[in-house]
Amino acid sequence: MPLTLLYMEPGINGAAKWKVQELLRDEGFQLKENTRFMPRVDRQTARESARRWAEKTDMREIVTIWGKINRWRWVMTAIGIAASAHATCCPR
Repeated sequence: MPLTLLYMEPGINGAAKWKVQELLRDEGFQLKENTRFMPRVDRQTARESARRWAEKTDMREIVTIWGKINRWRWVMTAIGIAASAHATCCPR
């Protein structure tokens, strides 16, 4: 959750939403700004820097980078499982 909320949503996920909005602007597609702490799929969440980056790149690059970042989620999950197992099996 922290990776998604603090890094991916205002960064790469938000950039992807911004790029989709830009690509579909002529068709009237526009996302409302997110006004809550928790991000929503149907709201714009990109930081200003992510928006500028999305305007300069294509969707293929955004998705490729998202995939590279997302691959590391299994590492954090494995660390969490190991820590939980250690705490459960080896109490002090």
